[in-house]
Amino acid sequence: MSELDSLPPPSTLDELPPPSPMDLRNASLPDILWQGGKQLVGGAAHGVGTLVDVATGTPPGQGSHAEEFASNFATEPTLQDEEQRQLKEKVSKGYDVAFGRGPLATTLKERLPQAAEAISTVTAPLGLKGAKVDTAIQQGHPLSAAAQAEADRMQGHISTAKSQGLDLSPREVSPAQTYVDNAARRDLNLPGNSPVTSGILDAADKSNVSPHYAAAQKFDPQLVEASQQGRSVARGLYEDADNMNLTFAQRSAARKEAQTNYQAAKDAEAQFRAKATAAGHPELADNWDAARVYKAKLETWRDALQGGVEGHVNGLRIRKLGLADEPLSGAQAEAASVAAQHPDQFTSGVAAQRPGPIGRLIKKAAPVAGAAIGGAVAPGVIGPMVGAELAGSLADRVIR
Repeated sequence: MSELDSLPPPSTLDELPPPSPMDLRNASLPDILWQGGKQLVGGAAHGVGTLVDVATGTPPGQGSHAEEFASNFATEPTLQDEEQRQLKEKVSKGYDVAFGRGPLATTLKERLPQAAEAISTVTAPLGLKGAKVDTAIQQGHPLSAAAQAEADRMQGHISTAKSQGLDLSPREVSPAQTYVDNAARRDLNLPGNSPVTSGILDAADKSNVSPHYAAAQKFDPQLVEASQQGRSVARGLYEDADNMNLTFAQRSAARKEAQTNYQAAKDAEAQFRAKATAAGHPELADNWDAARVYKAKLETWRDALQGGVEGHVNGLRIRKLGLADEPLSGAQAEAASVAAQHPDQFTSGVAAQRPGPIGRLIKKAAPVAGAAIGGAVAPGVIGPMVGAELAGSLADRVIR
């Protein structure tokens, strides 16, 4: 018997059930990768075909360039495909119930998804939604948990505001703002991408200052108190020396008195070192010196948070501190100098995200193209108006 003789009659072949769809949730890894790869390439081919369809006025569906290009990368039917098909049918029926099945409603139902795919095909590879910047907080740092808690606290407030109807668009941090924020992070050894807030500064103080101050106070509380008192008074007097509401004579006197108190604090610290060294514990003086310097830097950065956006250093504030006589660390002096030379760079360090130049061009051209399509679908006044409004709204949602 030949192989042809063993085949069932044609009528029997026609009655065979279609192959069962593949369930990717239970498929092997090679099958998933193979199907996923073909779907990825097929999706890109469909997007290119859609661009051709829009340019040539070809309606979507069977016979379109999109379907023809994607057919070369067809995948086996899956259960997930069937679920999506059923969902699309439900959406389509809901649209028909809401807007009817007239010529205009049907055309819009076909053309809007086509326009959306065309825009996304162009914008996706060009990154028109803005470059992705790594904002993840550095892990493994002693202050990572505190930094993450601050970030979560701030995000929680945003989420609460949004739930109450407040429209808060994503914000974009300028290079100048990033520069001054990173200066504070480096100077205080904060985790990378940590928000710069009073909360994270409190955590840094507790970790890097409090233990060494406690040890120094236990050894000689009088000298530690003299140092703290002198520096605190000097700090307040330096602020008075920069207060333009005072007379020149008052500001000069405040500056001179500040320098006197600052020197008294340094004398107390020198006495502490001599006493600790004589007692065989020079590390107490070393650790206290380091903690004291860190504390001074920390409080200056805390002062530079005033008047800025929460989570960021106020570049103009650090510039003002640099113009005063108050001592600054190397990083603070550098940031203050840069801000003083280019103050315009620090006036709006955090602003709403803006699309790139191509994105802005598409947003401007979208209403014009929408008006043309609307006029072709429904000649007259209403068609172009509706088309322009829909295209502009779609571009605003896709390109941010």
